[in-house]
Amino acid sequence: MRFGVRSAAIMLAIVPLSLLAGEAILRVHGWATHAGRPLYHADNRIGYIPLPSQSGSAYGRLWVFNERSMGTASPFRPTARKDILLIGDSLVFGGQFTQADKLGPQLEAVSGGKVWPISAPSWALQNELQYLRDHPEVVQGVDEIIFLLNAKDFRWPSSWASKLSHPRVAEPQPRSLLWSAIRRKWYRIFGKPVDPAKVRTPYRRPRPPPGLKLTPRDNVADMGALVTAARKPIHLIFYPDQAELPGVDPCGFELPDVARLPGLTITCVKADKRWSRALYSDHIHPSAEGVRVLSRIIADSLGRGR
Repeated sequence: MRFGVRSAAIMLAIVPLSLLAGEAILRVHGWATHAGRPLYHADNRIGYIPLPSQSGSAYGRLWVFNERSMGTASPFRPTARKDILLIGDSLVFGGQFTQADKLGPQLEAVSGGKVWPISAPSWALQNELQYLRDHPEVVQGVDEIIFLLNAKDFRWPSSWASKLSHPRVAEPQPRSLLWSAIRRKWYRIFGKPVDPAKVRTPYRRPRPPPGLKLTPRDNVADMGALVTAARKPIHLIFYPDQAELPGVDPCGFELPDVARLPGLTITCVKADKRWSRALYSDHIHPSAEGVRVLSRIIADSLGRGR
């Protein structure tokens, strides 16, 4: 009996001490603060986009955006090398990595070109095409355009909905950094389930505020207009999630109508023998090694792999 009481007392002491230790670690390292996270602009055209000309460190990982919201410290200026625009969602954004380990810098290292990454977490194809319409000087200033796309990028555009995932203003440091980090992790896991019909949770995904909800556009027409206006190589890189790897589709999913447009080149990551289930950090995002392998697959698809 005394052993049981003593064990219970020890456990009761360990729990609060563990919580205090976790809070202390976050505060010492400056992790999980809103001030260290990228801020976003939101509207009913592009949905949301990282604010230009900002830099910082979140969770101990460095990040930076130039004057056109691209994930690089370099101001956008065409170079003597091949200028490559890499556009996508969190796969390009790489919030789980420090700046040098993100896909853009890794692709630049193996391709020999100058890579200009533009992205935001959960962007869809419509959001990406809107950026290109808003920045015709970027389209004209690069030599090639690469879209990194997954199966969910063709369903509907992403509207701004929550400061937990896309903060718009710097906020005071919360009283508990540990609780703030737990809330954001919960949102990441349950706020955007892979298949809402199969995920049962009391969490309800936030809805866009009035005036910020995007109206769906015709992606096929918009991509066709881009091909006509750009007059340069445009590549669609189709990326599978873990669940799509065993399927019979060469790309992991049925190709969308936009892939049938003339003037585009298609690459399926799944079809490359270098890609495997071991290269994921979760159900869809690549691990650090996955980013390195993916960068080489993309570079080889451009014919410039080292």
